[in-house]
Amino acid sequence: MNINNMLAAAASIAVGIIMAVTITKILTSPLKKMILTINKSDSVHPISLQKTNIRELDMLAATIERLSSTTTDTVSKISDVLDVAGRAMAIYQVYEDAGEVYITRNLFSILEETDTTLYQTGFIPANVFKAKMSRFQRYLIPNHSTGNSNVFHLERDNNSSKWIRITTIQGDNKELGLIEDITEEMLKNTKMEFERDYDILTSLLNRRAFYANVQKSFSNSRELKIAAMLSIDLDNLKFINDNCGHDYGDEYIRSMANVMNLTCRPNTILSRFGGDEFAIFMFGYESKDELRAEIIRLNIAINNKTFNMPDGTTTHLSASIGISWYPEDSASYTQLIKYADFAMYSVKKSTKGAFADFVLSDYEKASYLVGMSDYLGEFIKNKMFEYTFQPIISAKTGEIHAYEAFIRSKHPSIKNPRQLFELAKSRVELYEIERLTWNEALTAFEALNAKPSTKLFINSISDQILNSQDLSSIERNFCHLLKQVVVKVHDNGHTNIDYTKAKLDFVRLWGGEIAIGDYGTDSYDEEAFSTLSPKYLKMDISITQNLSRDKNRYKLVESIVTFAHQRKISVIAEGIEKTEDMFALTDIGVDYLQGFHICKPAPNPLQGWPLLQHRL
Repeated sequence: MNINNMLAAAASIAVGIIMAVTITKILTSPLKKMILTINKSDSVHPISLQKTNIRELDMLAATIERLSSTTTDTVSKISDVLDVAGRAMAIYQVYEDAGEVYITRNLFSILEETDTTLYQTGFIPANVFKAKMSRFQRYLIPNHSTGNSNVFHLERDNNSSKWIRITTIQGDNKELGLIEDITEEMLKNTKMEFERDYDILTSLLNRRAFYANVQKSFSNSRELKIAAMLSIDLDNLKFINDNCGHDYGDEYIRSMANVMNLTCRPNTILSRFGGDEFAIFMFGYESKDELRAEIIRLNIAINNKTFNMPDGTTTHLSASIGISWYPEDSASYTQLIKYADFAMYSVKKSTKGAFADFVLSDYEKASYLVGMSDYLGEFIKNKMFEYTFQPIISAKTGEIHAYEAFIRSKHPSIKNPRQLFELAKSRVELYEIERLTWNEALTAFEALNAKPSTKLFINSISDQILNSQDLSSIERNFCHLLKQVVVKVHDNGHTNIDYTKAKLDFVRLWGGEIAIGDYGTDSYDEEAFSTLSPKYLKMDISITQNLSRDKNRYKLVESIVTFAHQRKISVIAEGIEKTEDMFALTDIGVDYLQGFHICKPAPNPLQGWPLLQHRL
């Protein structure tokens, strides 16, 4: 009985165990298959799990499938977002473990791929992707690329360019990449760089870029060898702009640039600084003569270039060129530019259309005058001068016939009249000196209380004429003295005949007279005497001294006196410093005497010389 009960219990336990195992297997088998499917899946494709008809397991499977599908859809939607944004961009993600690459639809369109089947959003084999991308390495632009961002320059069949930037981010067995079409950005940058470095009108380097390129060439002095800096000023541009219009002026400038481009050798840096200013740096020559031949060739090409004017006529280009030499003038490119500029302006003042070398002595003189420029302002503003008078006496009686007015500087840095006039000329202040001469000389002369018959000789500047306002002022203030004025004129090569005639009219209107100065050094012809109708002729000191020892000079003075007297012109002998010269001149027949032997210039000179009058 007990045995049967035990057997029945054991059988029940065995059946329960068998049923439990069977049920467990039925329940765990779908779960194992689900886990195996998930383990075999990749991170690229959506997961699809079989139904188990077990509610809890099927709910878990649906959740896993939904999460997997959401991850994949997110990448797909990025492509749509890029399209909506209107940017030529695409992304890709390489899955090394799956051997596939996910791309957005316009990735290969941006890369100019000919296989249009790749214009899609989806997966392609990794080996296909890598093969397509490898061909871009030869288009890499290193100076625009960084570690994880590379720029590529593609040349299209229609001769246009395309720039692409690829930016990558590396991860665990993954690579995420962003591909952008940056053509518009690069063209804008290229345009900005061009406008930064080049002159828009001529496509020559601008001033900033010229300096940078020249500085770079100086970094290797061996390659410079013999070099030259050329500063060029295009002549007549203002005339063409004013008379033909700025369009013709622009074309005139471009013609100059074309000549430079066509004529100059490769080892030359060309530039337009702006307006009518150009610069050239030529280097790498074996000798100065070889380089000078190139400069001459350029100058000939410029002068031979014709330019059509709007009226159908033609003219030639013309340019003034200043040259400084490396290393002869300087080993500094900034100094060479400064020297070449100075040489060019010297050419423009003398002979337009020519070229000339830099001359250090001229530069030092000009630099001195520039350094002195502030002193001229002080000199005029503070009236740091006084007027002195040197008597001109009668050779027959010894009486004072006239005084000549001389300016004497009280400025510590302006030593003499010659220095004053050079400084005034450099500062374009000669008019102010002319105005000052008339007003101050007449003021000082009035203070002398000289006899009404005494003349005042004024040294007027040949190429200056006072304006009507200043002349009216002189008439108002000194009308009672103007009949005593003798204007001393010179023919020194800078005489303005119109100005001279205007001075004649003004002086003679008030009863004044004219004197020809420095006769014997300045050149005068018969026409000049006819035009000026001078009352006096002043012989220069160079022919009035040492007459007793120089017979030829004695005869020259005799002929001058005869020439003047035949024309009823009185002769004044300047520069008398010896008694023997004074009496020799008196014997020849000069009318008046002047010089240090008689009296030095002084603010209040002596009014008479009884001893001298007695001897005469």
